This record gives sequence, structure tokens and C-alpha cells, in this order.
Amino acid sequence: MKWFSMLFGTENKAQSKPNVSMGLDELSAVIDGKINHNVQNFAPELGRFYSQIHSATDKMQDKINLLGKAVPKEQVDFGLLKVAASHRDEAVRKLNAMLKEFKREVPIDLDAFVEFHNSCVSALNNANVKLTRSFNVFEQVFRQESASLMSDYKNMYKLLEDIGMDLKEKKMVLDPFNEMRNSVESVKNFLGEIGSTNLRIKNLNSELASLNNKAGSLKMEIENLVSSEGWKSFKDTLKDREFLVGDMKNAKGEIVETISSVERALKKYKNLPDVYGKAVIELYLQDPVTAAISDKNQTEIKKIMDFVATSIAEGKLAIDEKKRGRLLERIQEIKDGSLEFSIKRYETLQKRKHELDGKLEETDMEKVKGSLEIDLVRINGAISEIGSQIGKLTNANEHAYHEIDGVKVSLENSAQTALNQKIMLVIPDIDK
Repeated sequence: MKWFSMLFGTENKAQSKPNVSMGLDELSAVIDGKINHNVQNFAPELGRFYSQIHSATDKMQDKINLLGKAVPKEQVDFGLLKVAASHRDEAVRKLNAMLKEFKREVPIDLDAFVEFHNSCVSALNNANVKLTRSFNVFEQVFRQESASLMSDYKNMYKLLEDIGMDLKEKKMVLDPFNEMRNSVESVKNFLGEIGSTNLRIKNLNSELASLNNKAGSLKMEIENLVSSEGWKSFKDTLKDREFLVGDMKNAKGEIVETISSVERALKKYKNLPDVYGKAVIELYLQDPVTAAISDKNQTEIKKIMDFVATSIAEGKLAIDEKKRGRLLERIQEIKDGSLEFSIKRYETLQKRKHELDGKLEETDMEKVKGSLEIDLVRINGAISEIGSQIGKLTNANEHAYHEIDGVKVSLENSAQTALNQKIMLVIPDIDK
């Protein structure tokens, strides 16, 4: 087995080659050369193995044919003969099917031949399991043919066993080189993944830069907006409107308070039969402001106040004597136009509010600012998401580099053993 030791570099260690640097492609070429050299050396012996299996197969085929045509050499019970012949015919059919696997053509290649050998062993074992009972039956009648076939069967087992041992040794020779080739491919795959990931990171960084520019522009736009004269004017208008709404509330309160002061009298008057302006009274009680505005010059409420005052004087309305004087004063104030000032003030304020609302709607800077802020939040979310993706991809690349370092050390050690050569594997840089 001197050749086996030489292939693994286990002899002449003192003559080891000096250290060299190798790239992945260069190491692949050396490994492929070693594999091809060994495969070529194996070819003649594999051819011989193939011929031995075919020769043994032909011999077994002859014995199967003889068994199929065999007749008893002596008188046997008809029943036994019938059963034995049936088992014999079934065995012949299954053995012929088995030999088809042994007769197939295979390339003279170690991997293909190993697969062929294993398939033959499996077919032989399966046939043995299926035919043991049949053999025990028909060998009682066809003893000579059965014994001859069994001898070839055992010889085939022994041949396949011997060939299997030799194939195992040959595979042991190639295994280190195949493992190294797989490791080189693994490193190349890792480098390919790193390159693809770096491209994705580059594209994401480009997208991130674009989004950061947009975010910066939006921030500047918001800052310019809130520092502009237009924004100051808009805020001043909002403040004016706020004060205006307060004044309107006060004016409205004055109207409500005036009607409330005569509310009980109005309710009592409304319940009298055939009273004037019942619908108008109902509206004033429900919504004094709307009623007063719709009652031009408060003509209707003034008439109603006349009727209320008359009803009080005539005793139609039961009014507490202590409150009568104050109530009549209030009624007279309304008749004299006490509501007019509050109503005119309210209407003026309402008109001014309508003007401010139109102005605010026309230049709604809060809405513009809110829209810009929504866009900024959306873009910042996208920036955060892309940052997270870049982090994950960067971690994936770091993991891949770590894996490459481990494979690199393993490859350098394997090369020193299998090639009798200490190498320093050069891993190409991947552009980031």
C-alpha cells in the first residue's frame, strides 16, 4: 500500500514542499488534478472488477438456466415434484430479474461503480431473503442443480465483498480531496452570498441616503413654515378667532339671560287660551338666540311682552307680588329694545367669525404643517426599517466571514495532509 501512503503524503515528510500561497481557483485546480490522476489510476482496476462481476454473472446465468430445465434424477412423489417445480420456476424468475442489475452497463468511474456495486449487493441480499424458503423446497428434488447454483451464489457474495473492500480503500483515497473540493465550493458560495448581500446593502444605503435627504428637506420646510410671516399671521388670526368666539359666547349669554328673566311668565302666558304668538314663544323658550335673530327688530317678542304685561295687570297670570315689580321692569326693557344691542353685537361678531373662518380655511397652515409632519413620520419609519435591514444583512455577512475563517483553517490543514504541502489560502476581498 505504498501508493496509498504517497497519495496522503505520509512518506518522505522531510521532502515536503515549501509554503505557498494559493487562491481558491488555484487550489481547486490542484485538487481536481489529484482527483483526476487517481481516477485514471483506478480505471484499469475498476474495469477488471467489472469484468469479474460480468464473468460471475454469466456463470450464474448458466446455472439458473440449468436449474430451469432440470428434471429429477430419481423417482419422487408427484405432489412434492409439483410443489418443488413451482418454487423452482418462481426462483428462476426472480433470479433472472436480479441478474438484470448485474448486467447493466456503467461508466468506469469510481462514484458510478460504487453505486453499481452497492446496487448489486442490495439485489443479491433481497433475492436471498425472498428465495430462502423456495430454495429449501426445490433443492429436495433438484439437488445437484441447486448445489451448483448455491456455489456460484456464494462466490458472487465473496467477489462483491472483496471488491467492496477495495472500493472502500479507493474511496478513502479520494474522500479527502472531495471534502476539500466541497469546502472550496462552500467558501465560494459564502463569498457569493457576501457579494449579493453587499450589493443589497449598497442599494439600501443609496435608498437610505435619498430618504435622509427627503427627511432633511421636510424638516427644513417645517422650520421655514413656522418661522414665516404667513405662519405668524395665521397664528394671530387663530388667536383673534379665539377671542371672538369668547365675545360671541358672552353676547349669546346676554340674550339668553334676558329671555330667561321672563321665561316663567312666558310659559304661564303660553298656557292661556287663545294667546298671541304661541309658536314664537315656543321658539324663544327653546333657542332664544335663533328666535331673536329671526324676529326682525324683535317685533314679535315686543308684542308678546305687551300681552304678557296686560295679562299680569288683568290678573290672568298668577305672579308673586314680590317679583311682579322686577318682572314688569324686565318686560318693559324688552319692549324698549334691550335685546337689540346684544343681538346686533352677536350678529356683528358672527359675521367677523365667518370672515376669519374663510381666511383660515384659505390659508390653513396647520393643515399644511400636519401634512408635512405626517410625511416626515412616514419617511422616518422607512429610515428605521432600512437601518434594521442593513443591520441584519451586516450581521449575516459577519457570520459568513466567520464561517469562511473556519473552513479556511480546515482547508489549510487538509492540504498539508493530503497534498504534502503547507499552503496559505488567499481569500479574495469582496467589495463593500
